[in-house]
Amino acid sequence: MTATLLAATLASCVSNEVAEPVAEDIPITYSVLQKSMGTRAVLSGTEYPKGIPFGSFAYYLPVGKTWRDNKADAKIYIDNNKVRFDGAGTAGSFAANSWHSDVVHYWPKSGSLTFFSYSPYDKLYGKISCTPENGLKIDQWTAGMEPGDAGVTETADLMIAKSENQTANVSSSGTYQAGVPTAFKHILCQIEVWAKLDNADPDADYRVNSITLSNIWSTARFSNERWINQRDLKNVSHSSGESLNTDGKTSVKVFPAMIMIPQNRLAVTGTDGRAAPSITIDYSYKKQSETSYTSPEGGVTKTFLEIDGLSQSWSQGKKYILTIAFSTKDAFLEFDTSVSEWNAGSGVDIIVGD
Repeated sequence: MTATLLAATLASCVSNEVAEPVAEDIPITYSVLQKSMGTRAVLSGTEYPKGIPFGSFAYYLPVGKTWRDNKADAKIYIDNNKVRFDGAGTAGSFAANSWHSDVVHYWPKSGSLTFFSYSPYDKLYGKISCTPENGLKIDQWTAGMEPGDAGVTETADLMIAKSENQTANVSSSGTYQAGVPTAFKHILCQIEVWAKLDNADPDADYRVNSITLSNIWSTARFSNERWINQRDLKNVSHSSGESLNTDGKTSVKVFPAMIMIPQNRLAVTGTDGRAAPSITIDYSYKKQSETSYTSPEGGVTKTFLEIDGLSQSWSQGKKYILTIAFSTKDAFLEFDTSVSEWNAGSGVDIIVGD
């Protein structure tokens, strides 16, 4: 094979926009993990699922320059490549148990790379872009907002990762081969609702008919690691019909975890405005000895701003668990609250009656 033909063959299977690869070049791989957050089963704990490819961009800076101070000078090095798990390895390029692109990219001999990765690739490819100025950018994303989608939809969630000023594959603490440290974080949030009696009452028969979340924005843009331009209001209801335990301790799930766009909880005036987001609890109750239920007309509605303990925004990477406590003693309503992170097992208490 002639030198010219050999060079052409190498160029057809190797991508490296900054430095020409040579025989001793080291292929770029990824060391993937997920930041410790409780989430749906498919993305549980800190292990990123092997069956879900992700996308990656990378930018090059020469020696003496850093991403923080010189990102305006950065040049694209990897342009939105699909990265997948390779359990068997690829002869001559990649070891077994490695994450890599199908296109081979080599580490530059000098300078550094800054990586921007996103997941899931199949859901976001064609909708996401990247620039040194804004990082990963999604012009429009609409959350499905189906109660329970956090537990059954593999691609309902979105995650990103950023690795600055990298110069080589880094040893992995897990079972994967060394690679670019890629710690994914969630950029959406979850909400889930439970219910219980506030005290033990063997004679109480309470059931939650439905939970409705109103005035929730379903669509937004993502840029500079934050959501902006939220729009498209949606009301979401879930019919429960669950009877509550009479022990005053055990909670029942009445609105399964739903993934939504992070947003504030404020009312907004103007043409594209909205009333403050709210929750409506439709429930029925009776004594065990009675034959018919009583249902408060229209249920009980509270804006989220009225719930003490909640900040003014639903934030990225958090799971909000609301627990409705039904009082069997009095007729008036009171809301008592606390806040939980994404990985917490308890959350906001909503007291119905006192």
